[in-house]
Amino acid sequence: MSLFLPIPGNRTCKMAGIDDHWCTCHKGIKIPTNSLDARVTAEQLVKQINEYVKEQQQCVELTLAAVLDVTEMIAGEPREKEVGWREFMAVVRTTPGDGVFEGTLRQHRQAWSLAGTISRLNLYGEQSHCVDHYQLKLYCYCR
Repeated sequence: MSLFLPIPGNRTCKMAGIDDHWCTCHKGIKIPTNSLDARVTAEQLVKQINEYVKEQQQCVELTLAAVLDVTEMIAGEPREKEVGWREFMAVVRTTPGDGVFEGTLRQHRQAWSLAGTISRLNLYGEQSHCVDHYQLKLYCYCR
C-alpha cells in the first residue's frame, strides 16, 4: 500500500500487514474468566512467557495469579492444515511480581501456538534488573 494511492474499501488486516492480535476489525466473544477455556488459555499464555526466559537462570518461572480477561476472536485465516482452530486473546496477572500480560493464542486440536507477540501491560521497574536484553526485561522476574 502507498500513502499516495487510494485505499481499497475491502482492505483486510492481512492485506495491510497487521497481525490478528492488533486487528480492530475482528469481532470477539468474551469468555467468562472462571471457565475452563479461559483457564487453559491463560495457562498457555504463561507457559509461552516462561519459554521466553527459560534459558535465563537468573529469572524465576512465573505462575498464573489471575485470569483478567479472555476473548475468543472471530477472525483470521487458518494456517496450512489448520482446520477447526480457535483464537483467544488473554490478559493475565502472574506471580511473583504481579506482571500483567496480553497475548493472542491459537488452539488447533490440542496444540497451542502464539499468534503475534506477548505485550507487558504494566511497568516492571527493577524486577528485571538482572537481564540486559530489552525484550527479556519485559518477562523476567529476577531471583
